[in-house]
Amino acid sequence: MSEFELKGRTVSAMPTGSTNEIFCVDELLGRCMGNIDFAARVLARFQDRFEVDLQELDQAIAAQDAEATARVAHRIKGAAANVAAVRLHEWSSAIEQLGRASRLSDAPAGINQLRQEWSRFVDYASALGLHSANAR
Repeated sequence: MSEFELKGRTVSAMPTGSTNEIFCVDELLGRCMGNIDFAARVLARFQDRFEVDLQELDQAIAAQDAEATARVAHRIKGAAANVAAVRLHEWSSAIEQLGRASRLSDAPAGINQLRQEWSRFVDYASALGLHSANAR
């Protein structure tokens, strides 16, 4: 497990490659060239946008719009991949596939799991001091 300094304290990052991880701090920092302030801004922007996208995804599923469900879930999946949010990426990918297969009857369970993972992500990012004031 690697450690790094964040806002005056040492933080342990979760190991890369684990499917249990909420998000991979090392990977995010690598994408941000080690710049913690930049990583914090990227995460804040992701968190702010995620809330909007999640509402849009809810609306698409409620309207039984498979194309919109797949499109929004794909957008969430890409954004989650960009910030190395592994579980959010996995669940949004699953919802995207449901939309592409027009199997929206299974989507409510997926969106519930996505919400649970979102809550874990926000809690973890907040504990690290990497969070948006608007997230939740």
